[in-house]
Parts: sequence; C-alpha cells; structure tokens
Amino acid sequence: IMAAARDMVERFRLAGLEGRLPSVLQDAGFEDVVSATLRYPVGGATSYGQRWYDYLLTSLGTARNSIVNVCGLMDGTQFDGHLQRLAAAPVLDISGEVRFLATLARRA
Repeated sequence: IMAAARDMVERFRLAGLEGRLPSVLQDAGFEDVVSATLRYPVGGATSYGQRWYDYLLTSLGTARNSIVNVCGLMDGTQFDGHLQRLAAAPVLDISGEVRFLATLARRA
C-alpha cells in the first residue's frame, strides 16, 4: 500500500511540496511563511503510538478511492487484503513514525 500511496502522491504532483510551499504561498499573497516537520511515533507499547497507528490505518483507508479508482495503482481486493493484514498485525510489533508538515503564514 505504501508504494502505491507514494505513486499516488507523485501523480498528484504533491511530492516535494514542502520545498515549494513557501514560494507558492508567497505568490498567493502570504508572507512570514514558517514550516516545521512534526514527528509522532507509530505503534509500540504506548497508547500514544497505538493511537497514531490507528490514525495511519484510517488514513490509508481514506486513500483507497484515490489509489484504487482514481489512479488505478492497485486492485481493490488487493488493497483491502493488505489493509486487513496491517490492521491485524500486533501493534506492539509496529515501530515507525508519522510526519506532518505544519506551515504558518500571514496574509500580506
């Protein structure tokens, strides 16, 4: 699923947006653009990591239509099977992080 999600991001021309975002916002009339990457642990023994794992599963499920129907990157049955296996995996065995780009800008 992650490989298909990366392909989807490429097709939607969102890859590398974090590098272009300040100039895009400035062109749209914003100034004082500041960005930071926020990182949160996924999986493991903490309720915090388990909550972010649930978020990851929800996000992947939400991306299904784009991955399967819009981009045609994966068959729906295949996608559903992968997502079910991820959801069934013991969260204690999952270790990773989810990253968000947070950007603040002031309208000029």
